[in-house]
Amino acid sequence: MSREEVAALVKKGRAVLLDVRPAVEFQAGHIPRAISIPIDELPARVSESPPDKRVITYCRGAYCLFADEAIALLRTQAFDVARMEGGWPEWADER
Repeated sequence: MSREEVAALVKKGRAVLLDVRPAVEFQAGHIPRAISIPIDELPARVSESPPDKRVITYCRGAYCLFADEAIALLRTQAFDVARMEGGWPEWADER
C-alpha cells in the first residue's frame, strides 16, 4: 500500500498505522499517528489493534520482515491488514 494511500486512510480514521519495530527505534522517530507494538510483543498485545479498522504495518524498510510477520499474525485473528510500501526510512526521506 502506498504511503499516500496510508496517509489518506489514517487521516479519515479508517485505518491505524502499526509500527512493529523495537520500542527504542520508535522512540528515536516514527510516523505521526503510528502506534508502537514491537513485533516480539504483538502476540500478547494483538487485542490492542482495533478490529473495525484496517491495520497497516510498517517497520525498517522494504527488506524488513517484521511488518510481514505482523500481517501473518493479525490475519490469523481475522484482521484486515496491509503493509505500507517501504518503512520508516523511506517515509523520513520524503519529509
